Amino acid sequence: MLTDQQQQLLIKQLKDITKQPDLLIVSVLMYFQWDFERSKELIQNSGDLLTIDQIPENRRLSAERLLRQFEEAQNNERPIQNINNNSQQQALQNSHPNSNQRVSDVNQQTKSRKLAKIKENLQKLANQEWETNQIIQDKELIIKNNQNERENNDLQLRMHQSFVGIKKSERSGYFNCIYQMLFQNLEIVGAILNMNIQNKEDLNSNYQNELQYLFGSLILSNDRFVRNSELYVAASRLNKSQVIGGKINFATQFEIQLGILKQFFQDVNKLDYVSMIQNQFQVFQNHLFLTLEQEDRMLQLSLLKEKDNIQQFGQSQNFKSYWAFEISRKQLDKEENSCQNNLDYWFPEKIDLEFLVLKDKAEKILKILEEGVNEEKIKEIQKNQSILNNIQIVKSFLCEQEIVQKETIDALQMEKKMLKKKLNNYIPFNMDLLQKNAENTRFCYSLQATVIQLQENDQNLFYLYIKNFDENKWYRINDCQIQAVSDKLVFKDTRKYGCFLIYVQQEQIKKILEHQKKLSEIGNLILKNQEEFVLNNYSLLQKFQQSDAGKVEKIVKANQLNQNKLNEELNNEFSQ
Repeated sequence: MLTDQQQQLLIKQLKDITKQPDLLIVSVLMYFQWDFERSKELIQNSGDLLTIDQIPENRRLSAERLLRQFEEAQNNERPIQNINNNSQQQALQNSHPNSNQRVSDVNQQTKSRKLAKIKENLQKLANQEWETNQIIQDKELIIKNNQNERENNDLQLRMHQSFVGIKKSERSGYFNCIYQMLFQNLEIVGAILNMNIQNKEDLNSNYQNELQYLFGSLILSNDRFVRNSELYVAASRLNKSQVIGGKINFATQFEIQLGILKQFFQDVNKLDYVSMIQNQFQVFQNHLFLTLEQEDRMLQLSLLKEKDNIQQFGQSQNFKSYWAFEISRKQLDKEENSCQNNLDYWFPEKIDLEFLVLKDKAEKILKILEEGVNEEKIKEIQKNQSILNNIQIVKSFLCEQEIVQKETIDALQMEKKMLKKKLNNYIPFNMDLLQKNAENTRFCYSLQATVIQLQENDQNLFYLYIKNFDENKWYRINDCQIQAVSDKLVFKDTRKYGCFLIYVQQEQIKKILEHQKKLSEIGNLILKNQEEFVLNNYSLLQKFQQSDAGKVEKIVKANQLNQNKLNEELNNEFSQ
């Protein structure tokens, strides 16, 4: 049995964490027989759903009696000298009326100075230039392929069962990335495909019909990309959001397209679908994304700087399924080299966001950063980075000389590998040093998608990396081009050129995984010409077929034409 002091300590600790009233906290603690962890989990997971009015009357009365006992005991035990010193304490309070506020201000200033010092030290880190050459070569190939793709209409069947590309129309690369991301959301796809066909000529009907056709084609098509989507035009007419010129801000366009989708659901009186979107995406001061400065160099540092602002919503709403972050990159002049001016921005594959609502966790991460990126550690990192960069230069030069022995190249490669391993002992190269496994899965998020933005000859090029959780594999989607890639490439590319990150909650990952698994199964069956079996056995498509058989028939007929054309090409090739 806990003593009165122990019980009062638990009440205080739980109140500091949850910001809930004493009566509610005591009621829950008594229900769980003063089990702190179980009480904390119930209150945090319930959010605004749990109020004092919902506490049974007998438990509420018991909690009130206990609180009165604590109050009476405190009054009886107050030392006599406190009474004698009342005048002295009053005088002290009168001379310092805002002492608590000043203490808070001092603490905030101290924290700000610490964060500024960490940022200053991180800015001393060089970019990972030994990786840059690989990324640049990859970029040149992507840009070349992107230019060739505009004129390429050669037929190829889909190569990756779970992904189909989208043919790029003028300036719509960012648009394709957004709808490829939305296509990974089962709730949104299901909501669109389950809607009845609209035979009207208004803008909302046009948008619905085009979006249904796009999602249906991404599921059912045997082609490697959707060739004739008019969704970009339909969405632009709805919002007049078509980008005419200048730099495109992807995060703003992402918010615009979700706004179009929400407004569409509202206009057609599908308010439950509006709520579905609102309940999935975290909102930051009326925006669906939080802007992070690349000069911070690290996601956790950016979030610590924004912690007080984020806490304002943390008390009033639960953490949502998706968190979106914009990485604000430096605006470059034409004369500037983007490789030299884009700072590496580090981010983890998994992150525990509980430090945004728990003060002790935030202080722990701040302390780890103070110790992990102090001036001494930065000097050690700089030394190893410099050696690595020099080895890369020498290795690149020697590889071009045919007279150099293979043993020399291998020795340099081994040295390079050892230095990389040494750097893995430091932050930010090893992000696991900041956080261990999350204790509460409600706050644990995993990276689902990143968006890359390149500028080439006044053109904005966007492409997307998406995680297939079912296959545990990353894919790069660049309009029509889809390619499975390594984890390392995703993180290297995004660190330097990424403009947008999507993190997803663990519970939502289970839904995404099942969705991706079904998409892969359907893709495999489609390539075996089993469209009829798919339409009869997958509930995701049954309502779509019932409401608009014409769209389904159009996709299936295109599949048959593609297969016939491919068979004809193969026959001609073998007959020669």
